[in-house]
Amino acid sequence: MTTIALASASNADAEALPASPLVLLRSGGARPPLYFPPSILGETSAYAALIEALSPEQPVYAMVGRYRDKPPADTIEAIAQQLCARLMAAQPDGPVCLAGYSFAGLLAYEMARQLTEQGRDVAFLGLLDAGPDSTGPLSIRDAIMGPLYFLRNVPYWLLDEIRRLPAADRLAEWRRSARRLLRRVGAVASGRNGQIAATDVVIAPGWPDTLRALVQDNLTAVGSYRFPPYDGDLVVFRARTRPLYHSLLPDLGWSRCVRGRIRVVNLPANHQSLMRPPAINHLAVAFRRALDEAQR
Repeated sequence: MTTIALASASNADAEALPASPLVLLRSGGARPPLYFPPSILGETSAYAALIEALSPEQPVYAMVGRYRDKPPADTIEAIAQQLCARLMAAQPDGPVCLAGYSFAGLLAYEMARQLTEQGRDVAFLGLLDAGPDSTGPLSIRDAIMGPLYFLRNVPYWLLDEIRRLPAADRLAEWRRSARRLLRRVGAVASGRNGQIAATDVVIAPGWPDTLRALVQDNLTAVGSYRFPPYDGDLVVFRARTRPLYHSLLPDLGWSRCVRGRIRVVNLPANHQSLMRPPAINHLAVAFRRALDEAQR
């Protein structure tokens, strides 16, 4: 089950569609540009702390999910195809770098795959706590190691829950987690282990219909995505604390579809806190180091 984070959004943000598919977040030198695909809400502002930590020679662009006069796509492959077309129109040649958090990471992966197939050089692909998780059958090793992964994660999960929740709310939340774990087991047993259950995602009631529809369409696209193979390298920035009802694979399952080198950077956070202080400060340092190494 793929982990997806939802951020808050205002009505004004949801209704204002930009005229351009690319937003320059920072100008730089001659380094290959770094592109961030849109989040599940179409946002472009989630990476400010990462960008501040990068080399002054690094140009950075955000890619807009929806903009004027362009119909939405309904699959990860189709969304990525639109984004690749926009990227190639803006930068017809030369190497590119891609990165994304959660849903945007899946788009970055598919974009890298499509660009590589078209002969473009993807100099860097960095995925921030995004992965196929347990899509597809488990290997014998993963099946054997599964209980160990689970037990190793429990102390981190408990500590995170204690810090996050008031004492009065913990028992109810742990009961909900147990129910989600049972649903997870049922999904694996029935072969639906790559899908996202609607009960695992909370859509705010105050969102406008256009935004609710966008999020639901994106979730449906993720649920049907099958993660085709990618021949390039990949850096996974993995939150150390995993939800109990999600995959606990050390590489988030990428070894099943990535044929190049996979490097995993574990960070002291959970999926949501990874992009907030203080965890994002650790992420920013690790992200810059990995990006610099890829461009040497």
